[in-house]
Amino acid sequence: MGVGIRAHLGSSQSPLAIRALLVHCAEPIDIPHVEVRGRASQHLAEIAICNDDTVRVVFEGTITASKYIRAPIPVPDEPLEGLVKIKETLVYATEVDPHHPGNYTRAGLDVIFRPNSGQGT
Repeated sequence: MGVGIRAHLGSSQSPLAIRALLVHCAEPIDIPHVEVRGRASQHLAEIAICNDDTVRVVFEGTITASKYIRAPIPVPDEPLEGLVKIKETLVYATEVDPHHPGNYTRAGLDVIFRPNSGQGT
C-alpha cells in the first residue's frame, strides 16, 4: 500500500510521511492487544483521497533535542460552523539505543495542543 501511495502522490512525500498516512488511516480491528492499532487500509483511495468535509495535512521537518516546533492547523478564512474534529498522528524517526533496549530510542516527544493560542486563551 505504501508503494501505491508513493505512485499516486509522487516523490513529494517522504517514506516517513507515507508511513504516517498509513498509520493515520488504519482501519480499527478487534484484537485484544494494546500494541495493535489496526490494519492498513485495503484501498488506496481511502488514504490518498479525502471526503469533501475532510483535509489531511502533513507536516515534515527536523527537530533537535530540547527544541520545539509549532505546527499551525490551517483553517479557511470563513468561520467554521458546527463541531470540528481534529485527529492527529505523529510519526518520527530517532536513533536506536542498543545499550538500553528497554527504552529503545534516544529521544521522545511531548505534544501539547493549544487551541486558540493566537487569541490568548
